[in-house]
Amino acid sequence: MARIVLGRFYGSDWRLTALVVAIALGSGALAARSQTLGLGIAAVAAIGCLLMLGSRLTTVFLFLLTTLLFGYAFLDKGFAYIGVYPLFISELVLLLAVLHLVVTSTRLKLDWLHVVLIAFMAWGLARTIPYIDAYGINALRDATLWGYGLFALTLSTAITAKHFDRVRSLYNAAILPFLVWLPVAVLIGRQYADQIPNVLGSGVSALTLKYGDLGVHLGGIGAFLFSGLGRGLVMRRAILALAFTLWMVGIVVVGSANRGALLAGLAAFAAVVLVRPTWRALGSFAAAIVLAVGAVLALPDVTYASQRSLSAGQVIDNITSILFDTGAPELEGSKEWRSAWWNAILGYTIDGPYFWTGKGFGVNLADDDGFQVDTTGSLRSPHNAHLNILARTGVPGLALWVALQVAFAGSLLVSYFRARRWGASLWCQIDAWLLVYWLALILNATVDVFFEGPQGGIWYWSVFGLGLAAIRIQRSLFDDAKRTEESAAAVAQRVSPATA
Repeated sequence: MARIVLGRFYGSDWRLTALVVAIALGSGALAARSQTLGLGIAAVAAIGCLLMLGSRLTTVFLFLLTTLLFGYAFLDKGFAYIGVYPLFISELVLLLAVLHLVVTSTRLKLDWLHVVLIAFMAWGLARTIPYIDAYGINALRDATLWGYGLFALTLSTAITAKHFDRVRSLYNAAILPFLVWLPVAVLIGRQYADQIPNVLGSGVSALTLKYGDLGVHLGGIGAFLFSGLGRGLVMRRAILALAFTLWMVGIVVVGSANRGALLAGLAAFAAVVLVRPTWRALGSFAAAIVLAVGAVLALPDVTYASQRSLSAGQVIDNITSILFDTGAPELEGSKEWRSAWWNAILGYTIDGPYFWTGKGFGVNLADDDGFQVDTTGSLRSPHNAHLNILARTGVPGLALWVALQVAFAGSLLVSYFRARRWGASLWCQIDAWLLVYWLALILNATVDVFFEGPQGGIWYWSVFGLGLAAIRIQRSLFDDAKRTEESAAAVAQRVSPATA
């Protein structure tokens, strides 16, 4: 970073560099008298330096976003609290996303999907601004539900076909470490919770894991494995069988504790429908089931604080409770509480005074609706992102949200079938993986406060942005191939991410 800035200093931008350096030095002196003013001026200087990176800003953004996503996947909520309130690591990367859009604004090529996304974000902004004076930082905090859409905009314009090879390799390399880490982390988090230090400057444990979040990543990993994206990298038969086994164990671990995690994890089987695996993959999967069942039977019967046990029987109970009344108080109580709150939201929006506007971003819905269960008031939103959007933005906001999801999923399916028709198998696998990852994220957000936090919201909008990029790239490549009347075999070779 310093080398780049110094290089710019001796180049054509030396005047701007000198100004930024002067401001940075001045902010140090001002900080002695006014910390707020000094930090503000320092922030301006830092932004100036970042803008001077020009096209290199994209590389910095993609590197930091990758680090952020893996941090959230492995450490979940604990990683999200790195920083100083109210500015955390997510805000830094979000700033880079905004600066990237500023630097590349003259080269941006937006399509109709971007228009729908921007319309949803614009309506969210309109339902946030009026409440900033009254609720301050809480209004901005709640607004991340739509504000993190900036990550999707940035990724969809920054990613090229060759980037997908890097994405595939990095994700593949992280699968086994994550699958090994998951049961260990859950055990440590449950058995030694009092001994785990808090994140510096917060009251949050450094290892605060949410089972729904873990289930989402198990869904993404399962889709990656079932679609065959791991083959051809380092996923040999023995490693693939081990990955499937650990994946099944992970499903049991998170599925016994959380129904949302179970649904999200099992969403991976949708990849089997989209991309038919080879007999080798099916054999590895069958072996994994046998080994996973044996591993679960060998595990001790651990009971969580919610009175749910770590066992295959608990997984079956959780599956049953999704559709039927099991009579188990630990399962039915939370379902009844969610249902009552959701019905209340439907009542004051669709059938009530908040039809057009919602209650806006900033108000604590749990307090305002009368469903607060935390004595500290930390619960702010219902356990359903879609109804949260309805409650805060009204029916118009929900309509834009639904339109965005349908348009995204439909466009990705069209891309998948087009790639399949042209014989571009790698793009088929990428489309299927992203579509299933999106589905896992949506499922978990339907039963948990997920998109409202950075560990869920940034992952969701990043997958969404990758999907938009995949749709854009494939449309361009296949349209070019159609105009040149190439054969299907030639097209499949030319439009592969590795060669495009």
